[in-house]
Amino acid sequence: MPAPPFLFANIVGALMWTSVVGYLSFHRVGHWIAIVIGVVAVTAIVVGVNFLRRHEERLKAEAEFALPGALASRSGPHPTGSLWGLA
Repeated sequence: MPAPPFLFANIVGALMWTSVVGYLSFHRVGHWIAIVIGVVAVTAIVVGVNFLRRHEERLKAEAEFALPGALASRSGPHPTGSLWGLA
């Protein structure tokens, strides 16, 4: 996704998120939302780590097939000349 539409979508999402959470927090529901979000986040992390551990070899094989050979060193400058790829 090009940077300008991504940044616009990111800003709109952040504004929506803060509006909803702020509104619900004002009405004393925010505490429960924080607990639910925390549980969902921890569950997602545990499931993600478990998935990566179980499928590590297959994912490595797919990555090697998609990009064979050694990858370029990350110590040099970014190929586009900009860290964010906007230049």
